[in-house]
Amino acid sequence: MRRIYKMINRTVIAIYIIINLLVNASASNIKELSSIEMVLKNTSPKVGEPLIIELKYIYLKPQISQDSNEIRQFIGSGDISIPLYIKNSSGKITLRTTIQPPLQCVDKKGLIYSGNIILLFDSSSEKAKLLFDESGRYMITIYAEEEKLEDLLGEKAPKPLVVNVRPASRQEEKALSILSGERDLIFLGYSDYDFFKDYPEVLERFKEVVYKCGETMIAKMAAALIGMYLYNEYEEQRLEANLMNQEKPTALRRQAIEYLQKGLELPDEFHIRETILFMLAESDFEEDKRDYLQAKSYLEELSAKYPHGRFGKSAESGIEEVKTMMANDPNWANRAQQIDNKPLGVVLPVAAAAIAGVLIAGFVLFFRKKQKSNDNSSG
Repeated sequence: MRRIYKMINRTVIAIYIIINLLVNASASNIKELSSIEMVLKNTSPKVGEPLIIELKYIYLKPQISQDSNEIRQFIGSGDISIPLYIKNSSGKITLRTTIQPPLQCVDKKGLIYSGNIILLFDSSSEKAKLLFDESGRYMITIYAEEEKLEDLLGEKAPKPLVVNVRPASRQEEKALSILSGERDLIFLGYSDYDFFKDYPEVLERFKEVVYKCGETMIAKMAAALIGMYLYNEYEEQRLEANLMNQEKPTALRRQAIEYLQKGLELPDEFHIRETILFMLAESDFEEDKRDYLQAKSYLEELSAKYPHGRFGKSAESGIEEVKTMMANDPNWANRAQQIDNKPLGVVLPVAAAAIAGVLIAGFVLFFRKKQKSNDNSSG
């Protein structure tokens, strides 16, 4: 079988990737920008690892939503699309069109929007292939379709980026050989996990990659998707078990958490980590766990690293809810006394164990309603 990538002996391979940036398919919107910035988050990835680029737009004036007359929280996929062209030394160009994650407002003024582009595969052909399938040097630049950014932005136009791709390790080679399905790499880049139901064979290959190549980036990406899928399955089975007064599928939860924690090892630029942090925090509030400190730790990371994200916006409120629960859960008070081996400074109210369960359910409902409210108010 032909390998998905090949190693070559030449020292430098000239490959140019041109990211053609369209803002509402119109150069007039680009003229609203003060500058565009591109920053490499990993300057020397290995073959089989994604390249992460932070893309930042700095506008001349605040971006206001026409619907609410408020500052836009993000610039969505309807505003920006990025056609990718790969041009190698032989002159061959391969087109790949993608929709990048929304650029989020990061300055509360509607002037600066930032987001990460994760480049791994080319989906233009029937079988997905790596964008960086050979070691060597790559030059990355962006430009507007109708006008050169240098003409519009002058010195504030983004400078080309240089990437030196290193040879794959044996683990990366093995991981890529396991992902032999035509669309395995495409699924790997998904933020959703429903495809596992229609492609169980992909789920098995992803599990094999995690088991055999656990320290590779590809394995951590696979683990994140598996963990979210299994956690969703657990939630559905748990609700059904509650209705039928049956035992909860705790073994499935443990399995999901193992994969989620492996997925959490991904770099912070992978926004899939935001969902993982929420799921792990939610899990620690369940009646048979109630690990408030760990849940609080997950929420604090969620708030610090993804303050503008779907769940991150509500994390601070969630932390306050945790503190309330800790103060009103007698079981936690007793356990905290054992941990500290000293009396607590505050006499906590004595309450029935059922109260803690109500508080936990209240937290989950509060957090999900808060998140839904944020979704409706964004854009």
